[in-house]
Amino acid sequence: MKCVECGQITLDEPIDKPLPELAKLPIMQKGEGSNSPFTLVPASQSIALRHLLTYASGMTYDMMDPTVMAWRACHGEGTVAMLGNITGEGWKCGTSLDWASLLVGRLNNTTLGEHAEKNIFKPLGMALATFHMAQKPSVVERLIHLLKNSPVLLENEAVDLLFTPQNADGSSAHQELMARNDSTYRLFVGGSAEELKFNHGLGGFLVTDDIDNPAYYNPKANSTLTWSGLPNLAWSVNREKDRALKHATQIFLWGDEKNHDLTQAFETAVWRNLDSVA
Repeated sequence: MKCVECGQITLDEPIDKPLPELAKLPIMQKGEGSNSPFTLVPASQSIALRHLLTYASGMTYDMMDPTVMAWRACHGEGTVAMLGNITGEGWKCGTSLDWASLLVGRLNNTTLGEHAEKNIFKPLGMALATFHMAQKPSVVERLIHLLKNSPVLLENEAVDLLFTPQNADGSSAHQELMARNDSTYRLFVGGSAEELKFNHGLGGFLVTDDIDNPAYYNPKANSTLTWSGLPNLAWSVNREKDRALKHATQIFLWGDEKNHDLTQAFETAVWRNLDSVA
């Protein structure tokens, strides 16, 4: 978003020039007949930064898409990049944010780490922050208020966009997002599809309705931005309630049951117990 604020790129212009690797990636579709179960067709539009930030680019992790897994098994190719759907017409968890990180580096003729050091870490006083532990072995844990009423990194308008739904109700991308099965919802936001109404902001899943369910361990409220990560990470931010949480481990595989129970207890304390004493 800082690159957008500085005029280096817009949310909706094609990123083909700074990221030529993503220019016109083919779209994988099911073929006709047993002799050609899968086909690759040309892309109909370019990927933009907004697509990367909302996982609408069409790129997906193999493990998140059985069709891609089947294609890899049939062809024995591990390096071919492809799209699982037309850009902007679906939602797939994949490498979109990794490419957005590379985009930041290329727009500034540097690496993401060096750019973050200058534009994020130093303004926030994070002298020991790094993406690579080996570069700063004395890194210690720090608590920082990233999102507050007077933001340090972004203007208020840019922060508002992080908490604004990006998929129109009823759109194909929103329908696919809402159609995810309960196991995926449990991993991402700690609930079932029946209990949740949400969208996607520019910073993660965005809960769009209040939840009041005694059996629901994670009563996230309207306008809560949330996400999880591969080594069983979880975070949530709600500006209206002035609440933020982060739970971090280095446990693999994603969705570990015991770790999930620990996250459950932690989030319950933040979202329910703290409200009772506020």
